[in-house]
Amino acid sequence: MPSEVEVNYWFEKHRVIAAGLAGCGAGIGNLVLPPVLDFLIEEFGWRNTCVLLSGLGKRSSPSPTSSCANISVT
Repeated sequence: MPSEVEVNYWFEKHRVIAAGLAGCGAGIGNLVLPPVLDFLIEEFGWRNTCVLLSGLGKRSSPSPTSSCANISVT
C-alpha cells in the first residue's frame, strides 16, 4: 500500500501502469527471494545472512525527507 501511494504522487501521465508495476513488487519478491536466500545461507551461514538482510532493510527504508513525509493527516 505505501508504494502505491508514493506512485500516485510521482506519476501523472502513466499512473495506472506505474501503480500496476508497484503492485507486482511483492509477487516478484516472493518469486526471487527464496532462491537468493538459499544461496546466501549456503555461502555465508544463516547468522551472516540475517545481518545482511537487516542491513538491506535499513538501507531501503524511506527517508524522513521522502515526498510523503510532509503530508499532514487530519
